[in-house]
Amino acid sequence: MEQGMLVALQGKLDLSEEEKSRPFDFVEFVERVSHQLELGEMLVRCMFGGKECSSRDFQPVSAIMGGRWS
Repeated sequence: MEQGMLVALQGKLDLSEEEKSRPFDFVEFVERVSHQLELGEMLVRCMFGGKECSSRDFQPVSAIMGGRWS
């Protein structure tokens, strides 16, 4: 990677003083960086117990949070 691109990326990663002073919000972070596509857009094929299933058979959960968050 070229040096100029590294410098530009570093500038995007630096937090402002305001951002540094705010408490970390884990739920906001997970919602911001998690998958943005609906499961139906990502699911190609689903079989469970020999039967076909679909995205309607799933619910979003977070193993870290221990339950639903959306």
